[in-house]
Amino acid sequence: MTLFDRYLDFIERHRLYKHSDKVLIACSGGIDSMVLVDLMLRQKVSIGLAYFDHVTREGASHSDGLFVHDFAMKNNIPFFKKKFNIQKALKEGTTVSNNFQETARILRYEFFKSLLQEHPYNFIATGHHQHDRLESFIFNLSRSSGPEGLEGISLKRDKIIRPLLCFTKNQIQQYADKYSIEHIVDLSNNDLGYRRNSIRHTIIPNLEAYDDHFIESASKSMDYIQEQNSFIKHEIDRWKKQYVRSEPPLLYIPLETLRKHHSPKLLLFHILRPYLFNRAQIETILGVSQKGKVIISSKATCYLEDTYLIMEDHDYRSIPHKEYSLHISNTKPDQKHLKIAPSIGLEQLEIRHWHPGDYMQFSYGRKKLKKLFNELKVSNIEKKKVLLIAKKSEILWIIGLKKSEYLNEDAHYLSITEIN
Repeated sequence: MTLFDRYLDFIERHRLYKHSDKVLIACSGGIDSMVLVDLMLRQKVSIGLAYFDHVTREGASHSDGLFVHDFAMKNNIPFFKKKFNIQKALKEGTTVSNNFQETARILRYEFFKSLLQEHPYNFIATGHHQHDRLESFIFNLSRSSGPEGLEGISLKRDKIIRPLLCFTKNQIQQYADKYSIEHIVDLSNNDLGYRRNSIRHTIIPNLEAYDDHFIESASKSMDYIQEQNSFIKHEIDRWKKQYVRSEPPLLYIPLETLRKHHSPKLLLFHILRPYLFNRAQIETILGVSQKGKVIISSKATCYLEDTYLIMEDHDYRSIPHKEYSLHISNTKPDQKHLKIAPSIGLEQLEIRHWHPGDYMQFSYGRKKLKKLFNELKVSNIEKKKVLLIAKKSEILWIIGLKKSEYLNEDAHYLSITEIN
């Protein structure tokens, strides 16, 4: 079987894409992506080329982009390019990560995904192969990654496909030599100062020297891990659907049911991992029993209550789901109302949730809402859901719980109406 036939068989067996699909190739101009371009052109698949210029290597990244552009124009292939000075952004502190390679990866995929939204492509294809997959496995293993990290590189995730995972690096080189595939050489890939390059050029060659078939065997092992991960995810999703109650921005996880599960740590880690809780925090949650314990990540807060672990999503916009209108009159209304001073106008009032520093004014003085909530036995979770009528930081009415009454005879009446 030729390498091209092997490629076609791999695509068909894994149903990566159909011949009628349009595929956007993430093309650096290197040997891997240019071999992928040639394979798809031979297959007569409709493709586009996307190049991300990192503005590196003293202008070499610009030259690489010109190479990809010229190839695309010569072969009448749509070409897309984005330029971003990552080193400059890192110095200015405007990136999501302090690591160059991680930042570059995030920005590349953001660019590729934006092209999917703007143009009629079905998939993004990258030139990752079996050596890349093993490199990622070893890299993730050195970082104490969980089972998903040990999949290496996934064959397909969302709209991203890796058709060259059927090949080793050596097989790609053989194909390029056979068909005289033009490509550029990125010398930064030889810089052992990058951990991935060190793995690629020192660790993996030693493993191949130990066993000629090590790459293929390792790739099959990662397939098995991926299959098991898929099963675990299915089981976790089934447990969540049965036991976890979702009331955005809150998740209610039953503690007793969780602790009776044969793998509570694994289960809770997968539920909370999207909210950036780490394994140490998971162990803390399962190891404590006192009510009121609070554990915080950068994306959410967990509260241990009597029977539930309650997680609050920080990114969820905490605004009332229903719409309300306020009314002021000098005659007593039939609905629930609040007496207010005549000097207070509607433009001074807002309906909102609790903010730190909020207080209520009483005849004996003011009281912080935080203390008032404790007296009214309102939990940390519930206090963020309660609706308030506020005049800046002064709370006039905790809807359904407490009023700050104005007792003067010339008071006006404030009422609230739900808008259907």
